[in-house]
Amino acid sequence: MKNITKTLINTGPITQENIHINANQPVALVTDIVSTELDKLKRSRFISGFDAKSKAIILAEKLINGDLSACEVKLKCKALAWCVRLVAYSNSDKAKVLFEKAQELGNEQELLIAEAFLESAGGDKRGALSKLATVKGSISESASLFVVNYHENCSETINWVGDAGLVFEDFDNDGKLWFINLLIQENKWEEAFECFDKLSEQAYVDAPVLHYFAAGIHLAKIVPKECRLTHF
Repeated sequence: MKNITKTLINTGPITQENIHINANQPVALVTDIVSTELDKLKRSRFISGFDAKSKAIILAEKLINGDLSACEVKLKCKALAWCVRLVAYSNSDKAKVLFEKAQELGNEQELLIAEAFLESAGGDKRGALSKLATVKGSISESASLFVVNYHENCSETINWVGDAGLVFEDFDNDGKLWFINLLIQENKWEEAFECFDKLSEQAYVDAPVLHYFAAGIHLAKIVPKECRLTHF
């Protein structure tokens, strides 16, 4: 998937590479650290220059055999599932290994989403979307958006949203960000402006890259239409 920014926004480093935790540390302490690092990874993954794939593999290795292995099982399962999702399209073999490790820990809904991404990476878009349809909520709708956009271009993905009976509000904040990006790439500026105005304050917390987007959107409203796309 294409990064949607051209400049790096500093949201704080992913620091698990530098964390050294004694194996006897309380589970609660390690779990808090994993929660923080997973949140950073999720919030930073859309930022240009941030290597989410490598960071995900590092986090996964820490969870399986390293300093973060004492993490509470449920969160470890969820975190590994997210790592699978972030690695699936670039290194499916590694993602499959991580998925098997996560499966040993539980059956969180993030695992179903991760499995769908693996199926998509293997070329089975239909199977991936069918699996995601079994997961309820905006996280599933957004995951479906990403899957479709992996297989289809921007215009076809936007059309899929309409054909699927989805609207902007059906997506979580990551999906909303990505849908606005699709509209911009297709020069559907008025629709993009309308969607952008619907974003909540929480969206900027979940996806800090929106601060960059906000500047571009406001500028796009006053420059000639033919110049708008150059700002993204």
